[in-house]
Amino acid sequence: MREMGKRMKAQHGGIMHGMKGYDHTVLRHAEALELSDEQLGKIVRIEMRHQKARQDLMERLHKSMMSAREGLMDPSAEEAGIRKAGKEHAEAFEAMIEDAVKERNEVNAVLTPEQRDQLKSLKKEKCAQAKGPEAHHPDR
Repeated sequence: MREMGKRMKAQHGGIMHGMKGYDHTVLRHAEALELSDEQLGKIVRIEMRHQKARQDLMERLHKSMMSAREGLMDPSAEEAGIRKAGKEHAEAFEAMIEDAVKERNEVNAVLTPEQRDQLKSLKKEKCAQAKGPEAHHPDR
């Protein structure tokens, strides 16, 4: 099982590679949103506060997932142990979601209502571009 984890890490650059939060999405659109220096500073500080927590939570999530998988693949593993590992994984995922929602709320509190609306529009445009013509004709 460890070998599989090593292969996955090698293929994907590690579990933390590219892990970005909502703050990163907003900062990517800083110019279009016309964020002030004060807003930029606040969002960067929010990002710094949540970055370590996000990394720790992702590591916890990965470990719990691997533990559950190892139990499922081990014919001698007890059902109670497998269920416990599954519960730990669900709890880790819930903690990650809670932190992400908290971060999102903190960043949204820095933005004006107009900037939040503009961010929604930018996101819709990006999704439409990624989907191509089908985005305009979903019934096809």
